[in-house]
Amino acid sequence: VAGVPEHFNAPWHIAKKKGLFEGAGVDVTWTDYPGGTGAMAKALNEGETDVAVILTEGIVKDIACGGKSKIVGVYVSSPLCWGCHTGAGQSDVQDIKDLDGKVWAVSRMTSGSHLMAVVLAEKMGWDPKTLKYEIVGSLDGAKEAL
Repeated sequence: VAGVPEHFNAPWHIAKKKGLFEGAGVDVTWTDYPGGTGAMAKALNEGETDVAVILTEGIVKDIACGGKSKIVGVYVSSPLCWGCHTGAGQSDVQDIKDLDGKVWAVSRMTSGSHLMAVVLAEKMGWDPKTLKYEIVGSLDGAKEAL
């Protein structure tokens, strides 16, 4: 099972630690994918993992572009809260509208962070095609970039 190292995947880790999968005769190996949705979609398509807890928007896009995955269920049905974060030295950013024209740190193209930057651009009336990105690989990479 593939997933990002985030709090909402805690039930998987708790069940594994308590032996619940083994008790049910199910062999589960968890693999963290700090690279997010894009990295997990690639792993699914290349047969590196059998199951991924993945953002719906990202896997739908992957399937629409020829990906081999199938959506078999919903794990988190409430919307995930996304934030826009800037480095401490960015005094010119005081409001969300000030992010227009800035460089976006994303784990990888087609990841959740990339998709949410596009969604925000569309919501704000910015042209998503003009967004500039820095590929940072993971949340730790984003912290370093900021």
